[in-house]
Amino acid sequence: MEILLRIIEEDEKPVLASLFNYYMYEFSDLTRSKLQPDGSYIRNTELIDRYWQKENHYPYFILADEEIAGFVFIRHYPSEDGVFDIDQFFVLKRFARMGIGSAAFKRSLELFPGKWIVRVMKENERGFLFWNSAVGAVTGGNFRHSFELDDGVEMHFFRFSVRG
Repeated sequence: MEILLRIIEEDEKPVLASLFNYYMYEFSDLTRSKLQPDGSYIRNTELIDRYWQKENHYPYFILADEEIAGFVFIRHYPSEDGVFDIDQFFVLKRFARMGIGSAAFKRSLELFPGKWIVRVMKENERGFLFWNSAVGAVTGGNFRHSFELDDGVEMHFFRFSVRG
């Protein structure tokens, strides 16, 4: 299966918003997000919109054999100049456990070699296991894991570097 990243064009925001609703649903048990009156979990599109409004913000669809399988938002981490961050990452359940997430992560690093951070909610055990494995695989275990605050929330932080 061919896994590619394709930049999301601004006119594709409605498709992304639909996917983002599934993403928010997946985390609703951890975040205690409430269903909105329109039946979605998205309160506003600010998190999405900034990817076309701010510098150093890169939205990508994850494609599996040319079919949209998820998305990855890459940005420069706000408080650490020149450090890339996986801001949001989502693979649809239909594509789970097929290696698509790991392959998409590797493609992200190929596009943006350098210093990286991956953050995971402390309560997200599945996410922690995925990222610990994925980061370990691409770095040969050469990464640093810590608990740090991100906007006042304690999270897992994976710090590492990759060469181009």
